[in-house]
Amino acid sequence: MATVLNADAMSAIELMFALRSVVQGLDNVFTRWLEKDELTPGRWQVLVILWAADGPIPHRVIVQALKVSRATVSGLVEALLAQAYVEVAEDPQDRRQVLVALTPKGEQTTLRLLHENTQLLQKIFRNIKSDMHKFENILSKIDINANR
Repeated sequence: MATVLNADAMSAIELMFALRSVVQGLDNVFTRWLEKDELTPGRWQVLVILWAADGPIPHRVIVQALKVSRATVSGLVEALLAQAYVEVAEDPQDRRQVLVALTPKGEQTTLRLLHENTQLLQKIFRNIKSDMHKFENILSKIDINANR
């Protein structure tokens, strides 16, 4: 027989499942949207991080931004390299570091997708426009608590 949980525990479980469902739904939307460029949501995130950096960055910066393993970032970068979206080079100041940067093709594709992405995101979030900052703060708190 299952143990009965208190209301707070049940609410937390329901919220966890709701968040997971939303994340999966968004992932499905973006996977379909990125297919034409043979990108995945993870590769797309790397492209945006590189675009925002406006120059070569080491793998560790991408690892920290995505909160994933070095192996995951290596796989994402290798796939983007094979597609000619990024280029890699040794860091002249630390030969152990590999620097990653957008190629012209990568920059052009990222800019185009950023514009398309902006329209898609505005459509997705149109009903919560006034609550977006508050929602972002709540997600940040959840992220901090989950990663302690």
